[in-house]
Amino acid sequence: MTNSQRRAPSDLFVSDSSSLHEVTEQEFAKYKWRMLLATMFCYLFFYTGRQTFGFAIPGIQAELGLSKSTLGAISGAMLWCYAVGQIVNGNLADKFGGRRVMALGCCPSLWMRMSASLAVMMGGL
Repeated sequence: MTNSQRRAPSDLFVSDSSSLHEVTEQEFAKYKWRMLLATMFCYLFFYTGRQTFGFAIPGIQAELGLSKSTLGAISGAMLWCYAVGQIVNGNLADKFGGRRVMALGCCPSLWMRMSASLAVMMGGL
């Protein structure tokens, strides 16, 4: 897309309910910040879900008596599941839209993180 073909933010349209309306520069800035914050919030929960296993390994090893090779195999399986999930979720985002797929993934992720935290806090896990 060349510079002459690009639209100014005031030329953009947003769908509200069933109609389209022109977006002012102020509204565009508001939408831009809202999407940035939503993306950052979702990424925080996705990232913490992936990274917390490494910090939990010493406690898991002590409590369950698992060997380092077993924990390494579990960590490798989690990595491969994540890689496959990236491919599947990328295709789903292309088909249904990134916003829907992100929301669909963020809500269960948030719920699982909160459930695990509360369970540990209350002595469940």
